[in-house]
Amino acid sequence: MSFNNSTDVPSGNFTQTNTFTASALEPLWLAVIRLSVEAFIALAGVIGNLAVCFAISQHRSLNTVPTNTYIRNVAVGDLASLLVSFPLGIVTERFAYWPLGEFTCRYIFPLSDTFFGVSIWSITAIAVERHRILNARFPQMASRSLAKPRIVCAVIWIFSFLGISLPLLLVFDYYQQSDGIYCVAEWPNNELFYIYSMALTLVTYVIPLSLILMSYCAIKRKLRKSESFNMEIAENSCTGSFRTSQDSFLVKNITSYYSLFNKVVEFVEL
Repeated sequence: MSFNNSTDVPSGNFTQTNTFTASALEPLWLAVIRLSVEAFIALAGVIGNLAVCFAISQHRSLNTVPTNTYIRNVAVGDLASLLVSFPLGIVTERFAYWPLGEFTCRYIFPLSDTFFGVSIWSITAIAVERHRILNARFPQMASRSLAKPRIVCAVIWIFSFLGISLPLLLVFDYYQQSDGIYCVAEWPNNELFYIYSMALTLVTYVIPLSLILMSYCAIKRKLRKSESFNMEIAENSCTGSFRTSQDSFLVKNITSYYSLFNKVVEFVEL
């Protein structure tokens, strides 16, 4: 189930009608089972993300790690999606009309897409941060300041709102017809809708996924080189230890033979 159907087709009426038609054709028992499973997953997600936020915020050892700032940001974005986007998705799926009022339609429903962008770009920031730390000259001494991660998280929220939700705030419309009240995205023309959809695909899928793949591929190469280097060191260390033990054994034998020779010479002189 999609949390937000605002970017499916240029006409919001068409989206809402087709979504409702598909759900109306579903048998009641199947709808109950599916919604129960979805609700259980959403509840588990809420509990899990709350636990992550609580653990990072309450434990000083976790709260001082820059990467954990991004992890907490992912948890907050997912938590908002589960508490806001998930119920709105259920409403648009099960109802042929909009029952939540004008304010929710014009402002809350479009804002729900922001949380998706926050989660995606926070995961991307985690990958880039891990790559940065691993490529530091001294990873143990890499910057542990929390100022930069917090600024990045704030930028992610602002960017997600301006790039994803703001265009939707400008086109969502709430109006009443003879057959009910509707909340739909009324794009001025199809070209604008397709431009927004393509930009949204780039911003929320192509670019983040590319950055994540590049970061983790670079991390893999770095770890592989490090593993080869450590194995070479270990081999050289073992060879050196063996040679050192051989040299020590030889020196001890020469010393023993020399002492024995001196004793023989002294005995002959007597």
